[in-house]
Amino acid sequence: REQLALGLTTASGPIVVNLAQITEIDASGLQLLIALARIPRDITLIDPSLALSDRIERFNLRSALRIKGGRCGS
Repeated sequence: REQLALGLTTASGPIVVNLAQITEIDASGLQLLIALARIPRDITLIDPSLALSDRIERFNLRSALRIKGGRCGS
């Protein structure tokens, strides 16, 4: 979370977040994904793990997030 916050405050171009190693996500992690969707920046989430893809689909977050790769990516 701290690395993501640092990237959001210091990066000047597009931000790519690799989610392949996420094995669990709780409510605060889902809130973080929702917050990322609301930030007016070019943010792409890549390769969400199976566990994360399940949560993204279960909570209908796919349309709010830009995702590439993984089960729910384009």
